[in-house]
Amino acid sequence: MTFRPSLWRVRAPELPEDLVDGEPEEGSGGLLIEELRMRRVAHEPLAAHAVRIAAADVRGLGLEGGEVDLHLRDAILADCDLSNVHAAKAHVHRVEWRGCRLVGLGLIESELESVKFSEGTLMLGSFGHSRLHRVVFEGVNLSEASFVGADLTQVVFDGCVLTGTDFRSARLSACEIRGTSLDGVLGISSLKGVTMPAADVVASAAALAEALGISIEDAP
Repeated sequence: MTFRPSLWRVRAPELPEDLVDGEPEEGSGGLLIEELRMRRVAHEPLAAHAVRIAAADVRGLGLEGGEVDLHLRDAILADCDLSNVHAAKAHVHRVEWRGCRLVGLGLIESELESVKFSEGTLMLGSFGHSRLHRVVFEGVNLSEASFVGADLTQVVFDGCVLTGTDFRSARLSACEIRGTSLDGVLGISSLKGVTMPAADVVASAAALAEALGISIEDAP
């Protein structure tokens, strides 16, 4: 089988050509960033129970942890910090996350489509029971993240850290893992049907054997 990269599956955000520099609109605990180019440096994190970002290029946004109603569409988020934000039933469509700190980000029972996470960290993040369609994780630390019960279609893990990442009861279709070890992954049996380069399969042989209950004898 020939291994073919499929980053082309992710649609880029659709941004207006005439983005205006500005700050978010805040009111009644909500935060709206729409058709803006926003740059924040060394600002205190913002507190909001509802966040809407659409057709925007945002750098340096920080949110306080806690429950947030999150809707993101056609956005680039760079160097942002959404650690410990719990956004159940979030909608994330055509969004690029670049070098963001997302430790403990909870996107449970959420919808993600045409989304790319590059670099940055999603340690302890959760996509439990979410639907991920055409999503790329590139160079992301996903240690101890959870995809329990999630539906993943055309999802790519490229050069990621998956130590302790939990795929138990997940359903994967047309997904790819490359440049990534399966050592320490939980729920390896749920990865049935995933495409991997031959070299990565060999490197992960011990983890695959353990998942299948195969004992490996030491060479004489």
